[in-house]
Amino acid sequence: MSRPKVTDAIAELAAEWHGYAYRVGRAKARKLGAPPQWHEDLAQAAVEELLVCLPRFDPARSALKAWVCHRCRWATHDEYRRLVQRRGKPRVRSLPFEEDAAAAEDANGGKDRFEEVDAADAVRWLLSRLPARLAGVVRRYWFDDAPMHVIAAELGVSGSRISQMVAQANQQMAELLAADEGREAA
Repeated sequence: MSRPKVTDAIAELAAEWHGYAYRVGRAKARKLGAPPQWHEDLAQAAVEELLVCLPRFDPARSALKAWVCHRCRWATHDEYRRLVQRRGKPRVRSLPFEEDAAAAEDANGGKDRFEEVDAADAVRWLLSRLPARLAGVVRRYWFDDAPMHVIAAELGVSGSRISQMVAQANQQMAELLAADEGREAA
């Protein structure tokens, strides 16, 4: 099937709906349990689908928002399946959760660790060990899908500083994981 021609009107619609398609892709990525490093790829698949689906939109059949949402969700899901085929099913190793230690102990026959945890839960565990300001920036960026310039305006810092803070948080979380792996090995 050939790609439809992108007219000026379609390009304007695409620019208007770009952010929505991106947010739909990120939300679907989280719902699928995709690792955070895949979220950007999955959101971009939704945005690419936006350009493909807009020329085919028929207002007699559905509302534009419902059409875009449906197409972007399925594009994200399809890209997720392709990534799983190429890279393998994402797994998150066991992590301790202090607030759920008793429940985990009961559910796992006396073990104090979950056998497998959701990627979002693992990130929340790591965030709980970061300084409050750093964790807040990461939550706004990853979980709320807030753009860096919006977070920067809220905190009264530059967008570059927010980027540095996200990178710093990534580094600290990697160190926490490495330390936890060292405890597991011992």
